[in-house]
Amino acid sequence: MKSSKLKICVVGNMLTLPWSPDHAGIVQTLEKFKTEGRIGDYRIADCAQHHNSNMDIIDTIKAFAPDLVLHGMTDSLSSQWAEKIRAVLPKTIQVMSMWDYRPQTLNYDGLWDTWKKSGPYLDLITLSNKGQMAWWKKDFGVETMYWAHGCVVKDVEFDEQYLCDTVFTGDRHMSGPYRNRVDFIDAVNKLTPITWINKGGGDADQERGKVWMDLGKIYYSAKTVLDISHFCEDPGYAS
Repeated sequence: MKSSKLKICVVGNMLTLPWSPDHAGIVQTLEKFKTEGRIGDYRIADCAQHHNSNMDIIDTIKAFAPDLVLHGMTDSLSSQWAEKIRAVLPKTIQVMSMWDYRPQTLNYDGLWDTWKKSGPYLDLITLSNKGQMAWWKKDFGVETMYWAHGCVVKDVEFDEQYLCDTVFTGDRHMSGPYRNRVDFIDAVNKLTPITWINKGGGDADQERGKVWMDLGKIYYSAKTVLDISHFCEDPGYAS
């Protein structure tokens, strides 16, 4: 007899990047919901794993036959997976969650016109910024709601190697408007020393993973922690 409890499939790199605090939070919540009996089961359709192994992510999702697909990666929009899922699972609810941000002037790095083609196949869009809700709703033609972007920071403990006056963790993107954050932090660094811990490398890079794994130690051990998003000056966006 088929269970009446919800089956959820999350599309995202939670298996490739398990150290990422937001990924850890998603998996933690799914496990909690499953243990409490609030959902029947869940699967992670990891984008990077499928790309690297030349597997078709649609086949993986179809085999699991979820009641709800939560798209947590823009790969879904760039590859128009929502349309392909609708073709094989017409009754499955599809939600796109955007936990990142680009100014509207960038048209999401030129991908916007491709992304919005997924609109007819989505049932809901959630955004972690309030300033763009009207834009997404209009161009996608889909109901849009605010969903704050949170994360889980584990292993909170003191580590002397991270004892510094001020710390910032993040990438040093030097191109276009991304450079504004770098220039700002470098300017502040001339007034008071900032220890910049850079998350270098790609999706499976060990250095990048080490920073994520040590976030609890970094945040607890430093005297001051800076939290500055790439576009922190834009209305409605906050990390």
